[in-house]
Amino acid sequence: MKNKLLLGLCLTFICTLAYAQPAAPSGKKWEKVNNLSDEFNGGFDGNKWEKVLWDYPNTPTKMIAENSGVSGGNLWIKATLDNNSARWFQSSRIYSKAQIKYPMYTESRIITAHLSAYNTFWMNNGDINSRDEIDIIENNSRPSCGCQPDFPWKMNSQYFQATNGFTVRNEDNFDNRNLPNNNPKKGVRWNEEYHTVGVWWKDSKNMTFYLDGEEAGSVRVGEDRGGITYPEIEFTRNLNLIWDLWTADETWLGGLAVREHLTNNNINTMKVDWVHTYKLVNDNGGGGNIPVTSVTVSDSNVILSVNETRDLDATVRPNNASNKSVSWSSNNNAVARVNSNGLVTAVSEGVATITVTTQDGNKTATSRITVNDNTPPPPPPSGDTIVIEAENFTNTDGTFNDASTGGPGFGVNAGGNRINYVNSGDYAEYEINVGTAGNYRITYQISTPSNNAQIQLLIDNTIVATDNVPNNGDWEDYNALVSSSTISNLSAGRKTVRIVASGSNQWQWNLDKITLERISTSPPPPPGGGNATLVIEAEDFVDTSGTFNDASTGGPGLGVNRVANNINYVNNGDWAEYRINVPTAGSYAVEYLISTPSNGSQIQLIAAGATPLTTNVPNNGGWDDFTSLVANDRINLSAGAQTLRILASSNTVWQWNLDKIILSRSSTRDSGINSSNEQQLSLYPNPASDIVFIQGLSGKAGKTQTNVRVFDIKGTQFIDRKLGKDHTIDIGSLPQGIYFVQLIGTDEVRNLKIIKE
Repeated sequence: MKNKLLLGLCLTFICTLAYAQPAAPSGKKWEKVNNLSDEFNGGFDGNKWEKVLWDYPNTPTKMIAENSGVSGGNLWIKATLDNNSARWFQSSRIYSKAQIKYPMYTESRIITAHLSAYNTFWMNNGDINSRDEIDIIENNSRPSCGCQPDFPWKMNSQYFQATNGFTVRNEDNFDNRNLPNNNPKKGVRWNEEYHTVGVWWKDSKNMTFYLDGEEAGSVRVGEDRGGITYPEIEFTRNLNLIWDLWTADETWLGGLAVREHLTNNNINTMKVDWVHTYKLVNDNGGGGNIPVTSVTVSDSNVILSVNETRDLDATVRPNNASNKSVSWSSNNNAVARVNSNGLVTAVSEGVATITVTTQDGNKTATSRITVNDNTPPPPPPSGDTIVIEAENFTNTDGTFNDASTGGPGFGVNAGGNRINYVNSGDYAEYEINVGTAGNYRITYQISTPSNNAQIQLLIDNTIVATDNVPNNGDWEDYNALVSSSTISNLSAGRKTVRIVASGSNQWQWNLDKITLERISTSPPPPPGGGNATLVIEAEDFVDTSGTFNDASTGGPGLGVNRVANNINYVNNGDWAEYRINVPTAGSYAVEYLISTPSNGSQIQLIAAGATPLTTNVPNNGGWDDFTSLVANDRINLSAGAQTLRILASSNTVWQWNLDKIILSRSSTRDSGINSSNEQQLSLYPNPASDIVFIQGLSGKAGKTQTNVRVFDIKGTQFIDRKLGKDHTIDIGSLPQGIYFVQLIGTDEVRNLKIIKE
């Protein structure tokens, strides 16, 4: 018998339709499953639904939490455009927290976005390698490929089972133009009006789809669309309800969404009016309702530590009660919260009462939850370098269960001195105590034989870095990966660091440690000097981007690549920005330590209020043979904090590698000083490894007392003493690098530069 119209309420040309579930078999009746049903009239119910944001591989779709919600009586999922990302189709996904298996029926009233994208309502158990899947609809009202003319009316319903790479599937592509003539939804496109779609999952072998109150085709599990039957295949897993919206450059989907359509809020949103789910229960031979008399809870007194969980079970009496549905609640969610299945999570120290309530008769039982704060004290404040051992995480979880492969299940595995079994979507959290505020460089010791691996780092739930992890052919050959991003203005104090395996490959990477190293964007000016010098380490940029994606060649994608002591993978159009603090306003000479084997390379320096300074970079035959290049003009800088940008400004695709930028008020490159005095000083030899002689120190300056101070490029003082009569300085104990030598006399201060070998 076909489904009949359950309710028709028609008022002056407006008719709202609700349909009955299929007729129950003899001796059975349909019982509503409340934690899988929702009218979406009271906001997003976090006890029933959650946003599960894994991304489909090899598509431009990115799932983000803010693109879904509940308002206006609808659950909605919106597609928006991000032109700055390879995953430019931003959307979202909603999962039920509860699961269900046959015999059951679920239906949902949906109107689709008018895009070339799948608007889906489906069921799945969440394990990519061993999954049962029922696709109730995969609707596309606006195929862009020109190859799916029937999609605006086709449901694309199917079953799908995958077990360790072996896949069996079959579909029944009902077309709504085949609805009976008296059905008002006959021939109505998916985006034009709401349609009610559903599935009756009868047993382990059979399921029937429904559309607007009518049967819409059936499939039998084990019958493959290739014509082969596998009688041993059954559907036996518990499944979640899921809605999502996504696109791909595939003809079977109907082709990619048109980017411009994502900016039109009139067509870019899928809406769900309601969802109703039922299970079959005994009808007691037609003997009437059997009421609930009592309910008990499995554990009436529970002691937990913060972040610990405990499953509570409810027992409803009598056993043959007609309606045994229950709900769970907490009187203090700040201490302990409970989900719709009775899973209690300890949140903070204190006491809470968890109550289970029967739907029939409002019978209740309680459990007292005592939460102790056994959280270990924070680590002591760090110095300028924070080393996070990957295996010392405080929390982990994920979206893929790898237990069948030897992994921990959901989340990463602490294996010896590293973490492994890291799947896409896995995360791990760490507690750090930042001793000194500032900008920090991120370095990972990481290894992977996988392509499309990526690591993302968050500080207190804010994303600060996302980096592609190069395939080095091994799980245990740990190499330094310096992040393309810097943590800017990290404040002192306790922080939560989260790393996420954000790439598309199911198997991501192994990680040994994370190092956060405080960096200085510019050294302080030498004390007492008027000839200020700023040294900018090229790898200390705070932002970068570009126009050429070099990820396929091992680069970071768009923008320059940060390595330990320089930047590389610089393409035409790439830029990097630096925060500096200019101590003295004026005209500055510009010197680069730069290298390139390319012809036609060029570097441009840009500062607010100044004319961009463009300098041709000569071919010196190597990428890492850094030599001095002095710009043929000067740049005017105002005093104070500001942002400088360097730009690879010529049309040559592969430009240059850069070690550092040196800005000096002086004009004499040899000494790093522009003195208005007649004396010209220099240091010899330069570079040097031990004893350095000051040339040109004669006359009044040579006869009066002179003090000498030596600073590194960060402003750290290494030498402060009286200059001897031999006018020499011993720098043998200094580490290799660039240093500033300051000569302080009675009437003047002189500044020079030396390179220690």
